[in-house]
Amino acid sequence: MTSHLNLFFEDKHVGVLSEDEEERLSFRYTMKWHESDDSFPISMALKLEDKEYGHIEAKTFSKICFLRARS
Repeated sequence: MTSHLNLFFEDKHVGVLSEDEEERLSFRYTMKWHESDDSFPISMALKLEDKEYGHIEAKTFSKICFLRARS
C-alpha cells in the first residue's frame, strides 16, 4: 500500500511525498505550485521542476524535515 503526505506552505498545496510498499520515497510538486509566481523549491535536493523525484532526493528532503521537527 502506498502512503501519501501532502505538503503545504501556509495555505498552498506544494506537493506530495509518497512511500511505496518497499519503503521507497518519491516527491512531486503540484502543478498549481509549480506554475505559481510565488513558488520556490522547498529543498536544494528538490529543484522546482515538473517531474517526480526519486528515492534519493526525496529521502534527503524527508531526513532534513524530520530532524528539524525533532529539535
